[in-house]
Parts: sequence; C-alpha cells; structure tokens
Amino acid sequence: MIILAIWASISTAFLLPFLVQYLDAEGIIMFRKEPTAYFYPADLKGMRLPSWYVTNTIPLTPDQAVLAAVRHLGSTHPKITSWDVDSIELRKQDAATWTYNLTLTDRQSGSYQFAVVRVLMDGSIWMPSAERRRL
Repeated sequence: MIILAIWASISTAFLLPFLVQYLDAEGIIMFRKEPTAYFYPADLKGMRLPSWYVTNTIPLTPDQAVLAAVRHLGSTHPKITSWDVDSIELRKQDAATWTYNLTLTDRQSGSYQFAVVRVLMDGSIWMPSAERRRL
C-alpha cells in the first residue's frame, strides 16, 4: 500500500507541470502575470483577410507563419534569441478565415519562456482583447 502511494505521488509530480502548461496554453486557467487575453473571431470579419478553402493554395505557408511569430516574439521578448516551435495548429474561425496557432518555447536562455502566437493568413499577428465581451 505504501509503495502504491509513493508511486502515485511520483507520477503526479511528474505529470503536474504538463497539466499546468496545457491549462495555461488553452486559457482555461491563467498562471501568468499578464492580463487575460480574449480572442473574438468576429473581430476578424472587418480585416479583409485572405480567404482560404482547403482545396486551394494556402495564402500563408507554415514556415511563413513561424517567421511572423518569431519576429513578433523578437519585439516582445528582445532578450530571447532562439525560439523552438513546439506545435503549429491551423484553426478555422469561420467559413473561409483560418489562423495559425503556434506554440513556441525558449529553451536556450534558461528562463524557459512559453508563448502562444496566433498568426493571420496575411502574416499579421492576431492581438487579443483585454476586455471580456458577451457573445
């Protein structure tokens, strides 16, 4: 019985950082000191973004989205010189509007910064709103 309790404690301690990072990245629970960020797809409608249908050529390739995200992070985190891409997700916002959600981590500087950047199909960064709205 004691061995089972020890094993459960060790496995919980190992999995807890991954759970916290996931909850933080999804916006379920915010562990950062930054204000809560809200993304509203309705805000994209007036922006004249390139439309994309999955049978057509994509207006912004994944490598271009990574470059845009790294450029953006370079301006917001100037001391960090290298970002590792952990994931690239293509997410549909409405019938023809898609965005890239990129998860990047700084593993070189020792501060282990984690960032999620949303890149629009025109190469710009989708900046969140600090205000919560009713939908």
